[in-house]
Amino acid sequence: MTESTDARAWLRHRAAALYGITPDGVGSRCACCGASPYPAGERTREECIPSSFSDHDLLLDPISSYVCRGCDTLLGGRPGREPPPFRMIHAVVTDEGVQILARHTDLPAVLLDPPTGPFGLVCSTSRKRHAWLRAERCDARRIVVGTDAGAVEYRPLAHRPLLDAVAGLRAVFHSDAIRRGDYSAVAIVSAGAGWWRDLESVVAPHRPTPLLDFLCSITPRSESRPTPGGQMALDPDDQDALYLLTRIAISSSARRSDGLVFWRGRFRHRVQRFGRLPLRDLVARLISELDCQPTEPGLVEVGLCLREWDTDRQARAAKAIRDRGPLLVALSFDGVQQSRLPVPSSPQDT
Repeated sequence: MTESTDARAWLRHRAAALYGITPDGVGSRCACCGASPYPAGERTREECIPSSFSDHDLLLDPISSYVCRGCDTLLGGRPGREPPPFRMIHAVVTDEGVQILARHTDLPAVLLDPPTGPFGLVCSTSRKRHAWLRAERCDARRIVVGTDAGAVEYRPLAHRPLLDAVAGLRAVFHSDAIRRGDYSAVAIVSAGAGWWRDLESVVAPHRPTPLLDFLCSITPRSESRPTPGGQMALDPDDQDALYLLTRIAISSSARRSDGLVFWRGRFRHRVQRFGRLPLRDLVARLISELDCQPTEPGLVEVGLCLREWDTDRQARAAKAIRDRGPLLVALSFDGVQQSRLPVPSSPQDT
């Protein structure tokens, strides 16, 4: 038996205690947990593991003809049973027993202050799949959470900054926005672009990962909102990129016809979609997609910049848009609303 298999069997054997299942001193060979301390269950293997079951790779002895009484109980059960079916609960499993958890309070608390001894952690988001089959024995240095999507590894020492950043962003943004990086420019500016940038810089390297998805799913909306700071300092390349994006936004007929749709996602989505193009191509696609008229004064200024900036300066501005597009879109909203942009003379001219 491998270490991973043994760790999963440990959790399955102890989880059965929630339902009062006790060893008989003889045990059995179980398709689900391998060498089991419990006798064979009353139901057949086909009743416990029907043809609709899709997690055969998580069975520890798939050739066995039996399912032990403990795993039979964990696999079965109808809604309304007390305790609830194991597939429907979030739980922490220890040598002492099983504690049912609340997702938005108890699960984050376990990550912040895990048990001192061996334990297992289960997060059953859909309440339909057997997340517990993906959980295993772990400890405070390395937590392996069983979730619907798979096993998620959380290392408190390495991942605490990510948990804190997600919790901070949840004061303003929906969990799906954090998971996808799909932020509203209006909300970023309202909360403070500098505040958002600092937290997003922690979150972005983990997107997309099961760990970020898991943390977003369990972190509750915070009641304390950030206090917007003062004007955020930008380096020259960001200033160039911001200048172009703001002029494009000012010139957009799409913004004038439906500003809410434009700022809630359309502008940001187009910037992210075309962000890997060379600057001239990127600008051309944005002008087309956002219904900008060539005669708009803002586009005239954009054209002057593209003619006057050398190849290196254009490449740096394009990289700024590629790397920090959502932030620059948010700041362009502020620029359009407050008319705080510098004159066209140059963010970088000497």
